[in-house]
Amino acid sequence: MKAVFAVLFTLLVFVLHAQYKKESHVPGTYKAQQYNLLRNMNKRALEYWGFGDFEKALEEYRDMLQLAEQTKNLKYEAMALNNIGFIYTEFGDYQTSIEYRKKALFIRENIGDSLGIGLSHNGLGMAYFSMDSIEKAIYHFDQAMKYVLAINDSLSISNVQNNIGNVFIKTGDFQKALESHNKALEIRILRDDQRGIAESYKNLSNYYIKTGDMQLARQMIEKGFEIAEEIQSVKMRKLFYYQLYLLNESGKNFKLALENYIHFAELEDSLASAESRNYINKLMVQYDTERKEQEIAILNVQNLLSEEELAKKRNTLWLLTAILLTLGIFITFLAYLYNQKRKAYKALVRMNIEAAKCDHKQNGRDHEKYKTSALDDDHKRGLLRGLNQIMKEEKPFLTSDCTIDNLAKKLNSNRQYLSQLINQHFGKNFNAYINEFRIKEARKILIEDEKNRYSIEGVADMVGFQSRTSFINAFKKYTGVTPSFFKENRKNI
Repeated sequence: MKAVFAVLFTLLVFVLHAQYKKESHVPGTYKAQQYNLLRNMNKRALEYWGFGDFEKALEEYRDMLQLAEQTKNLKYEAMALNNIGFIYTEFGDYQTSIEYRKKALFIRENIGDSLGIGLSHNGLGMAYFSMDSIEKAIYHFDQAMKYVLAINDSLSISNVQNNIGNVFIKTGDFQKALESHNKALEIRILRDDQRGIAESYKNLSNYYIKTGDMQLARQMIEKGFEIAEEIQSVKMRKLFYYQLYLLNESGKNFKLALENYIHFAELEDSLASAESRNYINKLMVQYDTERKEQEIAILNVQNLLSEEELAKKRNTLWLLTAILLTLGIFITFLAYLYNQKRKAYKALVRMNIEAAKCDHKQNGRDHEKYKTSALDDDHKRGLLRGLNQIMKEEKPFLTSDCTIDNLAKKLNSNRQYLSQLINQHFGKNFNAYINEFRIKEARKILIEDEKNRYSIEGVADMVGFQSRTSFINAFKKYTGVTPSFFKENRKNI
């Protein structure tokens, strides 16, 4: 659902940008000041919205609605009502969302705004879809399609087709779902809309996961990753790691599903931190100039309103207070993110401590799954038993010079056969296989009180790593946390 709202938000920004380009009011007039102030209010609201601060965005849109009503600007009044409806959807208050969207639709119908009417119907369809009112959702999506087709707005057409496809997936009409998503994809390819194409690949991967075609689902995800790399979008990579998690979870490959989810969570944390820093820096840079411009614009418009209206509008003190409150909210939000991240890492520490305690119960468990190769089954079983015995009893991985040649020699085999066995049976190469044993051993050492005096470098050397860096990287890849964090928090679990 978050991904759907992200697409709607992107669409909203695009439409607003197009609307602004069409407007050409003469600077210095009352109407021009009015439009400039309304645009700036909307811009600030979109910034709050994009960062996830829906309360501040809602407050800004309420002020925008009040000014639009006072100045009888129906276009911005409808825009404010519609966007307030979007925010209530984010809150999960779909009924209130629908009420605001219907008010916006009524105004847009009266002023003949065809694109706005189509977007309002599309938003109502999304709200009813979220409430599982499928019949009403389909009605509004059909109405939306009628208006956007009439004005041939390809962006809106592709987004409505996308939403219709999601409805059909939910109702189980998979053939119609596939047709709708393919139509959306075709339009986005013609428009060279890379983000839209990636969104279609994501939705098609959902479709194929639902219908059990894991191969095609993986193809869609791989294409989505290619676009994410091409346009260097960390957010998009995060979404497709989540799709990989859903794919592997559906295929009951829980180990890979966990790895995918860890990648998804790490990217989500890094995005939140980076966006927080960038947004605060942006506020600091813009503060001096925007404060003066907004004070002047507000006062100019307010001076033309009644005294009662003037008392209700912003003044310099309100603006300064709003900026300070905004900074306070973001500082609080950063602290919240930091605490959530620490809680997640502590949960990982707890899981790894339990895993370390259970490791000895899992030693020696063999799985009889082999593929056709140069090794016959008897040879595989014998080689696997010997490998498990050596790794359990002799622990050759604790030495830094543990190589596949040395291990093959101990097993009276050769490196080719041993490498093949490890790849087929454990699904990893020799280095990853050895490092997993080393990390498990390190994890056991770190939870033993009598060995707590060892440094990270000491533990790394004890389990066979040649450098501190390679140990830290391997430990975090396997456990999800650094060895230092694990060591510091093990007693607090």
